[in-house]
Order: sequence, then C-alpha cells, then structure tokens
Amino acid sequence: MMTRLSSRRGQGMGEYALLFAIVLGAVIAMQSYVKQRLQGAIAFRADEYLNSAGTDVGTFEPVREVTSDSETTLTMTTAKAGDVSLTSKSTTTQTK
Repeated sequence: MMTRLSSRRGQGMGEYALLFAIVLGAVIAMQSYVKQRLQGAIAFRADEYLNSAGTDVGTFEPVREVTSDSETTLTMTTAKAGDVSLTSKSTTTQTK
C-alpha cells in the first residue's frame, strides 16, 4: 500500500510539470500578438491626443533635394576634320 501512494505522488508532480510547460508555451506564443496590440493601442491614443490638441499627425515626409552635376567630353578623330571635341555639362536638381 505504501508503494502505491508514493508512485501516485510522483505522477502528480509530472502532471503539474506538463501543465506548467503547456501554459508557458502558450504565453510565449501569445507574446508577439500582445506586443503588437499594445503598440497599436498606444499609437492610437497618441494620435488621438495630438489630433485633439490641433496638431496634424499625418505621415512624415522629409524634404529631399538631389543635385547631380555631370560633364561629358567626346573626342572624335576624322580624316578630313582632324580632332573634334564636344563637351557637355548638365546640372539636375530634384526636390521631393
């Protein structure tokens, strides 16, 4: 009778360990979902606060200006005219 009782206690501890492992696995699996939900809720509240204060949140678009300078030199040699050189310069500015 004593052996039955002690083996039952060991089985109970194994069941608790298995239950703990299942709960821990579920918590780890739900971690990214909960994190996304919290970040979304915080962003929503921040936007709501800024809109109520009269600040336009919108999307942030930085102003970018790209300037490109290039110079191309083309030299051709012909039998009649000799050496002919053509130099072309261009500057392009693009603002977004």
